[in-house]
Amino acid sequence: MRDTFKKRFFTSLAIGLGGFIVLVVVTLLVGQNISLRGKHIQADRQEIEARVLAIESFTELKENFKNARSYFSVLENILPEQDQLFSFPNELKSFAEQYQLKLDLNFQTQIASTDTEPGYVTFGLTAKGSLDNILKFLKSLKTYRYFLKLNRVDLTHSQDSYSLIADGQVFSR
Repeated sequence: MRDTFKKRFFTSLAIGLGGFIVLVVVTLLVGQNISLRGKHIQADRQEIEARVLAIESFTELKENFKNARSYFSVLENILPEQDQLFSFPNELKSFAEQYQLKLDLNFQTQIASTDTEPGYVTFGLTAKGSLDNILKFLKSLKTYRYFLKLNRVDLTHSQDSYSLIADGQVFSR
């Protein structure tokens, strides 16, 4: 009887310990699986947040594009076509006459526009008149309807008038 009691005791103990070990192993595996799923959920949340930010940015860009679309025609027409520059010398002479200046202008080199750079025509000009009128004329060129860049400007005084000699560029599309 003592042997059967010991057998039963150890069998019960072995079954209990075996069950406990199985329970511990199952708990560890489930815990590890939950931890792994938690990491996946966290990664998925970060990806969702990134996509939400991308969608918000896209929506904002789309709105900005709608607002900017109205300015496209203005930007496209800000520079004249290259063939419209033929009237530039006469227009600049008339403009200079508003400042009581005598202006001579000649075109030199023509560079065609590209997809990324505007075209331009280089020119030389000579203007004669009072110093005050020459300075007013130069200042007003900043707001002139053509975009100009003056590369060289020389001012000389002779007798009762001043002479302006300049080289520059007028830009076109």
